[in-house]
Formats: sequence, structure tokens, C-alpha cells
Amino acid sequence: MKLVSRILMFSCGFYFACEKTSINLADNDKQESRVVLAGIYDSANFHIKLNPSIKINEYEIGCLSYSGTESLDIYEDGYPELIFHSRSMLPDITGECCDCPDDPEISCDCWPSGRIYKYIETIDTMYQIACDLDNRAISFEINDTIGNCTQWITGSWITLIDIYNFPPPETIYGNWVSVDDRYLGVRKIEADTLYGWIRINLSETIEIKEMYFEK
Repeated sequence: MKLVSRILMFSCGFYFACEKTSINLADNDKQESRVVLAGIYDSANFHIKLNPSIKINEYEIGCLSYSGTESLDIYEDGYPELIFHSRSMLPDITGECCDCPDDPEISCDCWPSGRIYKYIETIDTMYQIACDLDNRAISFEINDTIGNCTQWITGSWITLIDIYNFPPPETIYGNWVSVDDRYLGVRKIEADTLYGWIRINLSETIEIKEMYFEK
């Protein structure tokens, strides 16, 4: 039962975490003086191509449960702004993680479905992620205007992609379904609102390739 408890705790963590705050940008607060486009950078601002890229690897944390994280220090000042999380739970088809009684009339508390979950955490509330109306991170294409987004989220469980892969059919939530080189919109609220983007590949794991941010 100890393994079952760990699995259930792992599962519940997907749903219960620090509260997220939704922030809508009013029209009169928008900055018209400059435009930040996904994938386009100005050398006067902060820009870095990561070589090698940052890949989030998962490690076993319990029976059929895996997790991996990576902090991202955008400005390379020793203070990370974002944490990327990658989690997965394989379906317990054979019951190898179950602590089942011999009595067949007593149901076995197994975790029957598999799940893949990739998400973002903002460490500082000054940093916010561009999201859709379901509070899931937007997957911008090149030349999309980052500042046009009206839904910005700060919190602990901002979804990139959430997949339930067993039993079939597969159910998918989020905007990052096996996409190559799309852009995450990020902004920082200070005296000015500073916009930026992070180029990510999510065809396999979370792979962070490039960052750009206004100074």
C-alpha cells in the first residue's frame, strides 16, 4: 500500500498546488512604443542561443512514476525566474505497483491510466506566462506578436501539455502537442512591462533552445 500511496500523492499533485493568478492586461496599459515578435530579436536587448540546449530528463520517483525539473535563469544573474517540470506516470497494466489482497472480491487500488504532464512554474510573481482562456501556455509561431496576448498567468502549474494515454482513446489538453521550435511568451512587470520569448521543442521532452528578453 505504501507504493500505492506514493502514486496517489504524485497524482494529486497534478491537481492541487499553489494558487495561480490570472492577470488581464487592460488596453490603456499596453505599450505601443515597441513590439516583441516571437523568434525575432534586437541585439540591443538580451538574447542567447543555448548550446547545448537544455533538456529536462525524468528520473524515477516511485513505481512507474517519473519526474524531472530544470530552473531557467533568463538573465544569467544567479536568480532563476522559471522552473520547467516534466512528469509521467506509466499505466499499471500488469498490476506490478498494486498491493493487492488475495481475496478477489476485494478491489485492488491500482492506478489504471498513464499520464504525461509538462508544465511551468514562475518563481517570482513579476514574471508571467502568456496563456489562453483555459490558463494553458500559448504556443506562439514565429512573427506572432507576444504583447497581443491578454491573458497572463503567474503560478505553479501552468500547463504546456497534459496527456492521458491509457485507456484509449488518448486525451490531450494544452497547446504544445509534439511541436518543434515554438515560442513561449513571457513578460516581467516592473516600472515598465518587459516582454520576451523562449524557443522550445516539445517533440519528445522539454528542450529549451533560445531566449530573448527586453532589457
